[in-house]
Amino acid sequence: MNEAYGSADEWVVGGRPTPFAGGENERRWKAALAEQSPLPAPEVIATTVDVGFVLGPGQDGAGCDLDNLLDPVLSVVVNRVGWAGGRRPNLLGISASKRFGAPAGATIRFGAQEQQVSGELLLDGVYAGPLPRSALDPVFADWVALHMRGVLGDGYAALLLSFAGTRINLGDTGTGRSSR
Repeated sequence: MNEAYGSADEWVVGGRPTPFAGGENERRWKAALAEQSPLPAPEVIATTVDVGFVLGPGQDGAGCDLDNLLDPVLSVVVNRVGWAGGRRPNLLGISASKRFGAPAGATIRFGAQEQQVSGELLLDGVYAGPLPRSALDPVFADWVALHMRGVLGDGYAALLLSFAGTRINLGDTGTGRSSR
């Protein structure tokens, strides 16, 4: 880890981005994140993070979902290095993208600005029902179907999520809430 406080709020981490539960590759990726990430200035608590992943050969399979790729980054950069005040609930916005190319790695950018998503708006609404317990939850799927304004085609897509409370876990949006 960089020992000097940096003013940089954007940096590139070289290495193989590896998702949560990635075994030895995840341990190497977390070590690269810790070594190549600057310490935040102590007086600044950035409230948004944008991570642009570049995936290398053989990384187009299952497990490279953005939420799974984000988990090791947030674990190291927020919880260990101390960005966003060292606590994930301090993050008010998270955006992420992935593409395939070289060199593999991730560009990480922290800021205090509101994040913007551009393009055709396909779904806009506030879901007030219970959090889905699986990705196949019929209640949530029906809500989505009722609120869609168009059809998602091939190509790029963006998602902007806002949560009403700080106790909601981003990971719960993909796998369903645990029975805690």
